[in-house]
Amino acid sequence: MPDARIETLRRLEDFCYQVAHYILCDDGLAAEAAKRALLEAGRTPAFLAGAAEAQRELMKRFAVKHSFAVKQNGQTR
Repeated sequence: MPDARIETLRRLEDFCYQVAHYILCDDGLAAEAAKRALLEAGRTPAFLAGAAEAQRELMKRFAVKHSFAVKQNGQTR
């Protein structure tokens, strides 16, 4: 039985990728940004303890932050 943290991250994984892809318009870069955002979210106590809507808002912030970081660094996968 997966723990609540994994379930929460899985629930928001597609949303996270969608945000990153909207910004980057590139599948590989969006996947990298989403991966980084999900990792940060999983390590953030405020994210894990928040209500569903607060989690979604924080995930959006993480996705935007990591999308711009990936874009700025020109990193691929």
